[in-house]
Amino acid sequence: MSKVMLIGSDYFPYRGSGDKNFWLELVTLVENELEEIVILSINNWDQKMVIQNPRITIYNIPPIKIKGNDGIGRKCHRDFHKNYFEKSLTFIRILKKIKKIARNHKIDVVHFMDIYGPTMFFTKRKVQDARLTVSMASYQNRNYFYNAMLKLSLHNVDKVITYSEALKEKLNSLGLQDNNITTIRWGVDTLKLNRDEVEKKETKKIFDVDERSRVILWSGYLQQSSYEDFIYSLKIARKVTKNIKNCIFLFAFKPEHFKSEYMMHKGKKIKIETNVDIYKILNITDILLSPISSKNSIIAPPLLWLEAMAYGIPIVTTEVGGVRECIIDNVTGHIGNINALDKNIIDTLNDDNKLVTMSRSTIQLVEKKYNIENAVKRYLSVWSE
Repeated sequence: MSKVMLIGSDYFPYRGSGDKNFWLELVTLVENELEEIVILSINNWDQKMVIQNPRITIYNIPPIKIKGNDGIGRKCHRDFHKNYFEKSLTFIRILKKIKKIARNHKIDVVHFMDIYGPTMFFTKRKVQDARLTVSMASYQNRNYFYNAMLKLSLHNVDKVITYSEALKEKLNSLGLQDNNITTIRWGVDTLKLNRDEVEKKETKKIFDVDERSRVILWSGYLQQSSYEDFIYSLKIARKVTKNIKNCIFLFAFKPEHFKSEYMMHKGKKIKIETNVDIYKILNITDILLSPISSKNSIIAPPLLWLEAMAYGIPIVTTEVGGVRECIIDNVTGHIGNINALDKNIIDTLNDDNKLVTMSRSTIQLVEKKYNIENAVKRYLSVWSE
């Protein structure tokens, strides 16, 4: 049995609203298959160490923050660089901690849940006897040096785990060896994500939504969300609500990304919300609108997409690398030009049978292709190599 250290941002021992929900579920399911799990979480939690149980220990380290725009900013390139430098500077801070934990706990495998930039290159020197593995959820080439920095980040890694085949193909094209890359799709526990009709009625009352109204959600809870995507979606919302009588658009933001100026877009059929329980929102949602404007990106389906699909919610999005591994056009959602997405939504809302059929198809696809049990087996296999 192996001892594994997991390193990532904002891992907490409880369910939240981000991508770490996948890791929370995975840790629970692999716990009895590993000798020990040590988690190094970069967050602002007050507790420096949490012993969850004899097999799971969590160390919390605060990140280094650079002053600047923390919302879904207009200058997305600046925000991207800010986030990248924050991660790199934070990683320099935690290198000593990684070495100390690996030595004290006699770690066999160090796994990165997130990529922290070129400073990851030095990790191997700190944990020479441990294998290094890393999960990669997206490729976002927004500057000239991106590819070089990514390759340096992954240089000393023994195994790169991509969440989609498209990401694996991209890494191959950058010169990474095929035998050092494997695809393990992340997944969700479909038994925990399903409709609750009683809660649905209560939630609609809380948000002042008529029981007969269809709800279209745009969520800022995705890592890939940008200000441009928000503005595009607002334009779509205005077109759709003019054509469909009983529908509302709900725009949900994480509190740390929300700005008061966003409220100026609020209207009778357009609701702007923050600090909400995203799972209660999903429970009342009929369609998830989630365009991605960054054309140079390659993504694995964001975890929120998979969670939404487990609720039977079709996804309406734009063409971007990797999206067709999850979305089957006109079956589990719609993929199209940003200027045509309003028509896709209107056509779907005007055909109740079509919406029901698509809802069933999304649930079936997630159960078959993105079940977390499949991911658990594959991760244990990689960590035992």
